Amino acid sequence: MSSISKSSVCKLCKDIDERVNAFLKRPLAGEWPYLRLDATYLKVREGGRIVSVAAIIAVAVTIEGKREIVGLHIGPSEAEPFWSTFLRDLVRRGLKGVKLVISDAHEGLKVAITRVVGATWQRCRVHFMRNALAHVSKGQNTMVAAAIRQVFLPPDHAAATQTWRHVADQLRARWPKLGACMDNAEHDVLAYMTFPEQHRVKLHSTNPLERLNKEVKRRADVVGIFPNEDSITRLIGAVLLDRMTSTSSRTATCRSRAWPPSPHHRSTRCPRYNLHPRPPDRCGPVPHQKLHHLDGHHLFAGSRMLRDLLRQEGVSVGRLHVATLMKRMRIEAIYRRPNTSKPAPGHKIYPYLLRKLAVTRPNQVWATDITYVPMACGFVHLVAIVDWFTRRVLAWRVSISLDAEFCIEAVEEALARYGKPAIFNSDQGSQFTSTAFTAVLHREKIAIRHGRERLLARHCVRGAPLALGEIRGGVPPRLRLGPRSSRRHRPVDFC
Repeated sequence: MSSISKSSVCKLCKDIDERVNAFLKRPLAGEWPYLRLDATYLKVREGGRIVSVAAIIAVAVTIEGKREIVGLHIGPSEAEPFWSTFLRDLVRRGLKGVKLVISDAHEGLKVAITRVVGATWQRCRVHFMRNALAHVSKGQNTMVAAAIRQVFLPPDHAAATQTWRHVADQLRARWPKLGACMDNAEHDVLAYMTFPEQHRVKLHSTNPLERLNKEVKRRADVVGIFPNEDSITRLIGAVLLDRMTSTSSRTATCRSRAWPPSPHHRSTRCPRYNLHPRPPDRCGPVPHQKLHHLDGHHLFAGSRMLRDLLRQEGVSVGRLHVATLMKRMRIEAIYRRPNTSKPAPGHKIYPYLLRKLAVTRPNQVWATDITYVPMACGFVHLVAIVDWFTRRVLAWRVSISLDAEFCIEAVEEALARYGKPAIFNSDQGSQFTSTAFTAVLHREKIAIRHGRERLLARHCVRGAPLALGEIRGGVPPRLRLGPRSSRRHRPVDFC
């Protein structure tokens, strides 16, 4: 087609508008126990200016487990009147029986749900994790995320609430803002735990709707800036109508041929919402809930170990597929990585002047370093304070993170029990060059020396992995350092 007339374009647009409006304003019959809401922002011209408007998409689930797109609304913001108008329109069209509304945290939406729908509100778990990790440094994200994920493993709401408060109390000491965030979000994030167990895997987040929003944005990016709001409704409505039509036709074809839809279809294209459990052979290659359960009990497991664990449970899957699912579910294995102590830009480095120094007495030179301690389920970091002359471990601490606090606790304990040394030696790791750590040594007027050698670098805990009780009960025999021999600077070794 070389050209098309204006009248033809108008006729096509009019036909599209009629079909889209019929789809978006159709009556809703039956009960819809679960409702998902999410908004995406698009640019539009208004009064000679370019402004951003919110496009809200609503997806609901029927009693039979069928998921449908039930509404689209365009507005200037996500304030409470905007949400209330949209929800009232859905109720007017026949939306009823809503028990749970899943969305991101919008104060206006929460008020509108209470006034118009009267249902329980579920805060999207994925969005909450992003908000919570914003209070933690990037280096601690993996560890904190693994700790928070433990909350979602218990089978009932009471146990999940108890675990939530326990985890919040553990994290509060180091990250007060994170603890306050968890306190405020407890009831909203765990609301889905009061619903049937077979439904929960589909109720805790807005991920399927996020995938639909990505498809909308992909089409909208081609346009860039819309001329008016009607054009937004026309394009997005056509995309949603096409998605619903293609889903229905594909399902009808599969049913007529007497086979189920392919498990490789994307979740947004599958009309069944899995409100009722399906047989294992129809659940797809790797059920996400099973992978999430295994990750909660094996935080240190990577794609290979998770693959083996899944195969033990009868799920045949390859490592690459498990790695892809881990990436989608934002699961990252916690394992020992090299370079436990890395220099930090801006920290002062003190010169190393111990190369020809004769160490002739206790409390002349102390040294410290960080290493790993293997556990029955993973590992922890160990910091030890050692007297160079006697080769005695003066103090030690273990931690799941590599911050400076557990190093400070160890050196303060050593100072309280054994006095103070003349010189304190360590490597150039950020824990030992931090202002908080060096302030303790300056307060006691101790000379600081930073070298590059590693006190415990070539040594680890030999034998079987330790249990947590062994560490809590005192220094295990395998952690005790050997006695000093006639060789003055003999490398530290374990017995």
